[in-house]
Amino acid sequence: MAGNYEMALRFAGAKVIAYEEFGSYQGDWFAKVEYKNQIAWVWGRYGSCSGCDAFEADLGYGNEHDHADGKYISTYNFEKDQLDDCVECQSLKAKIVKFGLPYLDDLLTFEDIFVKASEDIEWDMEAKEMIDWLNKNK
Repeated sequence: MAGNYEMALRFAGAKVIAYEEFGSYQGDWFAKVEYKNQIAWVWGRYGSCSGCDAFEADLGYGNEHDHADGKYISTYNFEKDQLDDCVECQSLKAKIVKFGLPYLDDLLTFEDIFVKASEDIEWDMEAKEMIDWLNKNK
């Protein structure tokens, strides 16, 4: 799961300036991106278990294949091992782009993202770490 959301944002056309995942209650992730000549923030949750991770549910299973050179390709090694002339790789890449685009439809300001990170500060032990990271990457 680590980094898959970041990869999806990049494949969907964003330049990822900063990205971090936190082990908060629902597994928050934050990204500062440049998209369509705008610097903005993106937020999502990867869930508290692999069964509720949207990336894994959509792309993590059934998209594996082997290349002729014997390399095993899945979403977890896709970015470094994909081949431009592999039909299966290009199909998976299109799925990753489609997965990432909706996150870029909901760009947030720093103020908006700060409010998101602060919502559960009274009980989520990771909230302060999230806020500190956001301030550091402001």
